[in-house]
Amino acid sequence: MQSSPSEAGRAASRTHSDAVTTGEASGATVPPIAGEQSTPTMVLRPHIGCRVVGPVVLVIAVGLAGAGVLAALLLVPIAVGCFPTVWARLEVGEHAIRRRRWHGGWTTVATDSVDTLRLRRIPFPILGRLKRGHRLGRFWSVPLTLRLQHEETVLVELRCVWWSDWRDLARFAASQPDVDLDLRTRGRLARYVGPLSWATSYEL
Repeated sequence: MQSSPSEAGRAASRTHSDAVTTGEASGATVPPIAGEQSTPTMVLRPHIGCRVVGPVVLVIAVGLAGAGVLAALLLVPIAVGCFPTVWARLEVGEHAIRRRRWHGGWTTVATDSVDTLRLRRIPFPILGRLKRGHRLGRFWSVPLTLRLQHEETVLVELRCVWWSDWRDLARFAASQPDVDLDLRTRGRLARYVGPLSWATSYEL
């Protein structure tokens, strides 16, 4: 006697469930479904002020140009240059760090490939003589670059002045037991992020 479609479906479901249970009992890892994305634990975006500059300047330029001030069209390239901050995004997950490129698509690196954290000063000649930073609201007088590296190869690089929650990313990277921190990075973490003891309990 031929089984009905519903009976066949239930039998297939039981078979799949038994296979998963057997795999878990034996310590085997069940492979994820192809194309399945895990929910990122941390999402970084540029500050809201950075994201609205491009659209606001573009609206102002179009409005002034419509009113007859043709010189306002010179603002259009500035607005277009700011638009990448609208969709810039960094997602940190348990297994992967994904960054959305300004021209579309994503760049992905494995989370466990990061073995080095560096906080470096942006080499502005005017600020080169400042021995330490001074806080001005949410900003510091010494602009920093955060780099996640594999040995000397830079995997992810952020200009800290543009990105919200960059300190959370620094704490996460510093909390990993195998991540190398040189003396300058440790000092800047303590000064600009907080005591390193904050980072020791930070987990994904």
